[in-house]
Amino acid sequence: MTKTPVADLLAISDDSSTREVFGDASYGIADVLEMLESAGVEATVKVQPPPARGGMLSHENFSIDVKSAEASCPAGARVALRLLTNGLHIAEFGKNCDGCALRSKCTDSKIGRTLKLHQKHELLSKHRKRQRDEIWKTHYRKVRPRVERKIAHLMRRSTVGRATSSRARERTRQAGFRVARGEREPRATRRARRPN
Repeated sequence: MTKTPVADLLAISDDSSTREVFGDASYGIADVLEMLESAGVEATVKVQPPPARGGMLSHENFSIDVKSAEASCPAGARVALRLLTNGLHIAEFGKNCDGCALRSKCTDSKIGRTLKLHQKHELLSKHRKRQRDEIWKTHYRKVRPRVERKIAHLMRRSTVGRATSSRARERTRQAGFRVARGEREPRATRRARRPN
């Protein structure tokens, strides 16, 4: 996997109290989520919803049990999940779609609805379910904008933004950790913005 900014953050973090990472959907991919969980870090990261072509029913409208290798559609039809050689799971509803009242909202395929699930479907599904919780939403909206503002503030500083020295990079990292922990930047390290 290509090294991501989140991986860099974990690699340089020497503070055991930093146990939560915030991020938008750019970080909400299975490999990053798995990396964070394996490091014991809570991933408060948005995960993109599954595709729903043309506003039709998405995977989230289906009941999917990877362990039991079964999938059920909103109309109640149940089929087996097949594991492909590339790690994807596939569920083919085929003739179950014939005459179904929900077909126009589900598929326009002549052979019926087919689900293709990500290799790490269970992990993505778990995080999608979490982010629908109102408490999670409130926490995310409270903290992430503050972190984004701090990053923008740091990047406006010429020496830190350009990262011309190891000291500048270290200041950037430490300031990011303080914001993540909800701490204010020490007064001694605050610098007035230079006039243009």
